[in-house]
Amino acid sequence: MLDIYDINYEFCSEKLGNLNFPADTLPQKGIIIRILSLLKGFASYALKPKLDTLIKKDAILFFVMAQNEIHSIKSITSKIPESYLFGMDSYKNGFPLAKIYFYSIFFIPVVFYRYLICRNEYQKKSFSYAFDGFCIAYASKIILKNYLREISPKKIIIANQLSCYHRSLANTAKNLGIETIYIQHASVTENFSDLNVFSSALLEGEDSLMKYQLNGTANSNLYLIGMPKFDQFFDKIKQSELVKTIGVCTNGTDDFDAYVELINNLHQSFPEIELIIRPHPSDRRKSAWFDLAMKNNAKFSDVKEVESFKFFESTSLIIAGDSNIHLEAGLLNIPSIYFDSSKKNIDWYGFVKNKLAHYADDAAHVLAQINHFSINLLETRSRAKFYVETVNTKFDGKSSVLASLIIQGNHYSYNFKIETDQFGNTIFRVI
Repeated sequence: MLDIYDINYEFCSEKLGNLNFPADTLPQKGIIIRILSLLKGFASYALKPKLDTLIKKDAILFFVMAQNEIHSIKSITSKIPESYLFGMDSYKNGFPLAKIYFYSIFFIPVVFYRYLICRNEYQKKSFSYAFDGFCIAYASKIILKNYLREISPKKIIIANQLSCYHRSLANTAKNLGIETIYIQHASVTENFSDLNVFSSALLEGEDSLMKYQLNGTANSNLYLIGMPKFDQFFDKIKQSELVKTIGVCTNGTDDFDAYVELINNLHQSFPEIELIIRPHPSDRRKSAWFDLAMKNNAKFSDVKEVESFKFFESTSLIIAGDSNIHLEAGLLNIPSIYFDSSKKNIDWYGFVKNKLAHYADDAAHVLAQINHFSINLLETRSRAKFYVETVNTKFDGKSSVLASLIIQGNHYSYNFKIETDQFGNTIFRVI
């Protein structure tokens, strides 16, 4: 029986616990609503016009389904001839989303039966959020097998490990003996799944390596390559400067009322400092954040229009909760404050624990941090090395070059210190 719960790890893993997040951070709830979403998805992709571009056989493919995934790999694809993005593409022989959605409809009775017999309380709850994902898992197993045989790719690079699309593709490719490479697109936690479905993985640094080791990743090739999307901004690393602009970066799990109080206080206490509000793309409260920015004479940064590293060019301090934005800021020597809006001290990625970000749990605490801020930018960046292996190495700002060499099989062992861990993983560290 297909493990639809593993394929939909994003919503079915109690360890990850996404269903415990606030309701407005999750998909619309309800089995009927998810079935309607499935039908809407089919109509949307079926009517999408196809481009003439064709994926050639024996090509290197990069699978992406979100904008932040594209940002993580676009600097690599430009260095690899005969490589293609697929997933969000509209190629005539591109990822068969319309076909997958169509065949998913026929699995609605099967998934409903699985719902009736499910006895795990958390998994039972997941049907209200992932019923369509379960149908997609069944259809993908059939459609992707034939699709991959038809286009016969040399390798597939996948920039996500949690969603049903990515996990279905990785599982199918593995069963067909196609080499799959996972590439990290954001910081991870110890609650993520292992990487055993992939042939190898390109990780950013020691932090992600340790977490995947704890998660059960075994007998894999793990390359610590840094952060490729940072490369084009390597010459933008900031030197010491006064706090002139503060970027407030939110995510879907943040307490909105706490941020309202924070923004109001920042606006009143530091009228000379420009504020920029930038919500995460998964945050479903975009219009509310926009209204808050307008009420406080702050700018609004749309993540779909402005890439994070471009956004950093106009900021000198970052305030955010559990977000990878702290790490990206640190790579540019921009200090950050971890705003614990829920006062739960979760520190999901360990940025406070590892002294990459400064802690504050209310507006007054944030104001005090800013008033007494002693910016030591070189120290800020050096603390990012635990997360990004290439900091202060010969590949600093050249992670995409390193990744392209590895993907093409030309990684040259003299660039690495190679070791084996207790789980049978071969670890490649930049010398």
